[in-house]
Amino acid sequence: MSSSRRITTNFKDVHGIKILGFAVAAVSTCTIIYLTQAISVFVLAEQPKQVPRLRMEGIRKHIYESQWISIFPHLKAMIAVVTDGNKFFITSARHTTIELLNANQLRVGGIMKALIISRSEAKQRKTYGGDFFYVILRRPGSNGGDGVTCEISDESDGRYIASCIMPWSGTAMIEARLIHPSESIYQLMKRYSSEKEFGIRLITTMRTATNGIETTDCSVGFPDKRHHVTFIIIIYLQTVIQLCFASNFHFRPEEICDYTNPTHGEKRTCLKPPSGECPKTIIDQKKVAEKKSHGVASVDRMFCSEDNYLKPISGSGIEISILKTERADNANSHTADNFADLSSTSLDPMRPSGWLYAGKWKSFKTARSFGHDIATLKTCLSHKRLYFFGDSTVRNLYGYLVRSLKIKDYGLDNSVAWSRGRDGASLDMNMTIQYRSHGPPLHNPGPEDTRPYMSDSFDAIHEGGKGTVVVFTIGYHFHYFDLDVFLRRLKIIKQAALSMLERLTGARIIVKGLHYHWEESFGRSPWLTYRFVTMLRHEFRDVPGIIYMEHWDYSLLRNNSGLHPKREILIGTFDILITNLCLL
Repeated sequence: MSSSRRITTNFKDVHGIKILGFAVAAVSTCTIIYLTQAISVFVLAEQPKQVPRLRMEGIRKHIYESQWISIFPHLKAMIAVVTDGNKFFITSARHTTIELLNANQLRVGGIMKALIISRSEAKQRKTYGGDFFYVILRRPGSNGGDGVTCEISDESDGRYIASCIMPWSGTAMIEARLIHPSESIYQLMKRYSSEKEFGIRLITTMRTATNGIETTDCSVGFPDKRHHVTFIIIIYLQTVIQLCFASNFHFRPEEICDYTNPTHGEKRTCLKPPSGECPKTIIDQKKVAEKKSHGVASVDRMFCSEDNYLKPISGSGIEISILKTERADNANSHTADNFADLSSTSLDPMRPSGWLYAGKWKSFKTARSFGHDIATLKTCLSHKRLYFFGDSTVRNLYGYLVRSLKIKDYGLDNSVAWSRGRDGASLDMNMTIQYRSHGPPLHNPGPEDTRPYMSDSFDAIHEGGKGTVVVFTIGYHFHYFDLDVFLRRLKIIKQAALSMLERLTGARIIVKGLHYHWEESFGRSPWLTYRFVTMLRHEFRDVPGIIYMEHWDYSLLRNNSGLHPKREILIGTFDILITNLCLL
């Protein structure tokens, strides 16, 4: 019997008829709500409509009860009042303004304050927050995108305060852009609020007990049945029911194979394959991207249109003059002595950890920079045991280090998957180096041993102490899940990391933060990464033995577009990593 016949409801029995009737009623109700909302997009109303109670008790209630939302209180405040359907009340970049608050106090080493007033397409002042901006002070005439990012405070009433450190004297230009209106943020939160990854199917090949081969879907969880009815219902439930009701159609336990990690409990499930077995041997995983439906596309046109996505706001481009001070000038203003208050990691990725000057990164945390001096690198990395855990972005840093120092790479066969583990060593430096990818979800083909859980990789480190350093990152492969899925994974990793630090005295961990990028296959949203990098900071900042490596602001200043940065940006990130390693 095929999986579709086995899993799909048998409509010949009474129970099946009840389920069918409920499904038809649900889809019909959703259709009315969905079409009403779609029509309202093109109708100018005099004031925002109250959100229907049905929806308030659905997806909005789910977001309120999530653990992650407590890290973003301004978003929780926005959810309570945000409107949901009329494009004329969405924050407009062209009507939103930025203006200076302290024009007479602009001196090197000081803080420039600017006020952003958010307004709608109907030119009305917004009364709630949640908009996502970036503000940068640029040094005009620089080829390397010189400048510094600005911290932004959401006042939750349509006002935003941008605070910008001024590390050089002379001319500066204010660059301010609306990345997403609050209404777009709300739509993104609704879309990515499921344990079933939105828009992605991970097809897994298994070997049965009789040595047969079969495939099925795997994910962190399967909270609804939208992928196991007809293709039209698949699309409909994905766009309408999920967005309207935060679907609660759960699979029965007998329909699921549980592959949860037995050592630390990272959740993973698969739908039972056609054989009805739960095979122990998983041969391979292949990523399949589903096509967007018209419903999702219409939401994107409304909330991610060219009118309000990554657009400059009114006042962006204004130039200011920064005066010198007696104790600081262009030569030394970037040193840590002048900005001692930035010695700790902030929760806000926009808060600067350094700035770009003549195309080179100048850290606010240390005046030292180790760059690419091979002799210096060999000195500071000698007698080290380095471990790189995570996705392809940390694997690229592993590869760059191996190539830079001509380390012998004894990597396992990488022909199967990029995530295959790699090992290297240098007899001259008495150094070893290792790369392991993180566990599911991981969007790449390859057998199970190419995706070990990071907690298990920490457990496998038993030797060393001082000189043992783990560099890890995680986040990019969790983009399209509910944020609580990511938060649960972070807490498991954190516990394993702390256990390693306890048994290996003197060992250290570097958490590589995520970088800014705006090209996405599905999300097309820097905010998806912003929320993950904020959660990484929240979980690991100020933990003894753990260093948080900041480079969101660096990648934003460089206007990094792709998930995998270009070579020159990768080199800059490598320099920041090496500085952290050499200062241990």
